[in-house]
Amino acid sequence: MKKVILLTGFIVIYSAVFAQKQQYKLVEGELGLSMPFGMPATYGEESLEISPGLYGEIRFNIPNRHLSVGAQLYITGWTVTGYDTYTSKRNTIALNTVFDYNFNEIKGFLLPFAGFGIGLANLNESSELYISPRIGVEVWNRLRFSFGYNFTAYSYSGFVVKLGFVVGGGKKK
Repeated sequence: MKKVILLTGFIVIYSAVFAQKQQYKLVEGELGLSMPFGMPATYGEESLEISPGLYGEIRFNIPNRHLSVGAQLYITGWTVTGYDTYTSKRNTIALNTVFDYNFNEIKGFLLPFAGFGIGLANLNESSELYISPRIGVEVWNRLRFSFGYNFTAYSYSGFVVKLGFVVGGGKKK
């Protein structure tokens, strides 16, 4: 874990030192689909049937910085089948604040980023702290691919892959 933190810190410092001032539009939104996986099965559970999730996000790009701050609404669910033939549905509805660091553009159309979200998740009528680190890339200022991990109550935590369509944002002309 220390190596990951050190590597991330090095990348952030390196990008800040060699950053080119780039002006981006102040507000951007994102709508997309997510696919959670790697959810842990608890004692007595045989299988998980995961369904794709939906999310919406609005971000504010901080002028003359590589930072953006915003809010995200994330909804997903899955069905659990137990060894004794019981079936239960699990749902996650999360509202969190997101923070992203946008690295320098690569070849004029790839914008890598790293960030995290923190907020509350409603997990089948109970509320829990929700933390979601993520990394990804934005392509042509319109498509955003990300990979992350959602930390919350044990049986609701897991990896997630997201594909979103970005509205607004991009370079100022």
